[in-house]
Amino acid sequence: MTALNTLPDGTLARIGTYTRSGELEIVSPAEIADQVGAVLEAHFPHSVFARDGEQVETMVATLLEQRSERLAVAESCTGGGLGARLTSLPGASSWFDGGVIAYSNAVKESLLGVPSDIIARFGAVSVECAAAMADGARSATGAQWGVSITGIAGPDGGTDDKPVGTVCIGIAGPTTTATSTRFWGRDRESIRLRAQTAALHHLRWALQNR
Repeated sequence: MTALNTLPDGTLARIGTYTRSGELEIVSPAEIADQVGAVLEAHFPHSVFARDGEQVETMVATLLEQRSERLAVAESCTGGGLGARLTSLPGASSWFDGGVIAYSNAVKESLLGVPSDIIARFGAVSVECAAAMADGARSATGAQWGVSITGIAGPDGGTDDKPVGTVCIGIAGPTTTATSTRFWGRDRESIRLRAQTAALHHLRWALQNR
């Protein structure tokens, strides 16, 4: 890691890096933790999200509670995994309204209000559909925030334009946005877990910068 090369000699040998589902954890001895954290935050201001091992779902919960706001989810390829991850937190009922597992296009249209022409023009795996799903979850529940995931977890279903691992994430709040990403590999469960993590970080960023 180039940024850490600015630290004193011998520091890198004392630092461990560990990959989690869509995240990188960096562990250092307590006596140099502040110094390492400062260097990382200076070089990666949008990527460092916690210094104490706090999980992103806990951060999302705290941000929602601080605002007295609520969240709803709309999931396709993750099949309810995001909702399960959020409701595993004690006290989730104070900020989580519910969600829709919209696996079929018919459910996306009927329960989330995704316009049929969006799916016809752009496909169910598209930023346009993700944005409509997130807004639909928000509208259907009355929550202030909605987050959606739609993608191709594999091992089949990919195309040249949208290969396996393509995931679109939508965030609806004061404004509605969506993004598309690609998770490499054909491990279905890994793609699903990383999609959940990515969605939570997009939501965290939106809550912190509203």
